[in-house]
Amino acid sequence: MIGKLLLIMSLLIGLSACGDDVAYRIKGNLENLKDEKIYAVFENANSQDIDTVSCEKPGEFKIEKKTGDFDQVTFLWNKKHDWFTVFLEKGKEIHISGDALYPQLLQIKGGKINHDLTEMHKNNAELFREQTDLCRSLEAPEISSIEKADVMARIANVNLQIDEAVMSYITDHPERKASLVLTQQYFMNPEHWRYLDKALTTLSSSLTPDPLYKELSEYNTRLKRTIPGSKAPAFSVKNIYGKRIALKDIKDKEILLLFTAPWTDIYLSKQILIETFSTDFSKDYEIIIVSLDTDPQQVRKLVSKSKIHWNIVTDSASQASQLLDLYNVSSLPRYFLIDKEHNIKVKTDSGEEIRKKIAESQSSD
Repeated sequence: MIGKLLLIMSLLIGLSACGDDVAYRIKGNLENLKDEKIYAVFENANSQDIDTVSCEKPGEFKIEKKTGDFDQVTFLWNKKHDWFTVFLEKGKEIHISGDALYPQLLQIKGGKINHDLTEMHKNNAELFREQTDLCRSLEAPEISSIEKADVMARIANVNLQIDEAVMSYITDHPERKASLVLTQQYFMNPEHWRYLDKALTTLSSSLTPDPLYKELSEYNTRLKRTIPGSKAPAFSVKNIYGKRIALKDIKDKEILLLFTAPWTDIYLSKQILIETFSTDFSKDYEIIIVSLDTDPQQVRKLVSKSKIHWNIVTDSASQASQLLDLYNVSSLPRYFLIDKEHNIKVKTDSGEEIRKKIAESQSSD
């Protein structure tokens, strides 16, 4: 009799499971979420699927996805200015709660990675809250330039503390997939190559088969090509006049390699000090300007009346794009100062820093 009851119960459970064909179910209940609709971007290594999610009540939403094989979903709102990411496991329900004004401090229940990341952010809640408040204060229309400079300095300090907190978490939990995710989220950029390098050597060998570890490791290898002290990657391109420029042929001068946004905009708005660089330093430095402009003829026309002989490389034949990739340029402008032995001396986003370094070098000669 008991055997029959167990058999019937197991059949009922099986039928119930077959009827629930939802692969991913996510429920949210967020305070201060004003948007009636938010975006959900489901992703895996090879594809992406974007859904629009309607809130049933202010801050409440539910999303059910019956098909797909996704690793994570990113929710965006406030004109896509605010966002957070949830890591997915098929069949595991996710619950999200907390204050939408502080996306990093949301509580995400469901799945080991979500649990660990929520724990890490909760343990450093004061830092993440201060970071968000400071960034939001920059958007205030009444903020003065002096106040803005002060806020920027405070943000830099908080960001440094967060980086140290993330590194500390990775060191304490090298075997967790959450540590691998944090490495990607915080250190996968050129400015954090030292943290990235340290994190990769700290993470447990059990994580090395993970595709994300491989991606980070390959990225780290590329970054090391262009850190100060390394050999500058070799290149051979043509400037807007058709002249071939090859790194190996420049032997008697140091090189200032400058990556810019489209030349037309920068030349007209004087956003960076290209003209003064070329006027002041062209005798002592080979100055090469790499711009994402695609029409060299238009650039030649623009500078035709200039007294300066511009050495500009545009993106015709994807030259600029290839150089951006070769030198790991992720933001513009980006400056590289390369010595006569073709070692990278300085890598920076600041034209003033480059000018200072050149002035120091000339005064010491």
